[in-house]
Amino acid sequence: MSDLSILHFTGDNVTGDPLIIRNEVFVKEQGVAAEIEFDGLDSSSEHFVAFLGTEAVAEARVRIPYESLGHGASAIIEKVAVLGKHRKKGIGDSLMLHIVKNLESRPGVKSANLECPEYLMGFFRNVGFIPDRNFLDAPDVNNRIMYRPIH
Repeated sequence: MSDLSILHFTGDNVTGDPLIIRNEVFVKEQGVAAEIEFDGLDSSSEHFVAFLGTEAVAEARVRIPYESLGHGASAIIEKVAVLGKHRKKGIGDSLMLHIVKNLESRPGVKSANLECPEYLMGFFRNVGFIPDRNFLDAPDVNNRIMYRPIH
């Protein structure tokens, strides 16, 4: 996949590609209400967008809560989305590994955490995430929490 590139930017003026991808995957495809998907945190987050040539095909949002900085910070990876016709081609893997590499370069970031539906746990395991056993058996929670040590 030689024409795959991943761009990283802050959310000060987030518009366009990340929002379009999330609208397509989460709102249209999965039926998530737009007011839940677009939760007001984009402008205070970082975004990673994967491109095949000039087409944006995948997105993920990263937040590092200010209160955790300097105290073994945990990054929160969320809103990971790959457009349907580009799934199962390694793009999601490349995106996640790029994010982890970026986090490894940051002093103080000790782990990355995410929530995912059970059917995606294998995907996240393949890029080094570990299920958090404290949350796996919660009967009223649809998503599972996973983490990956960073340093």
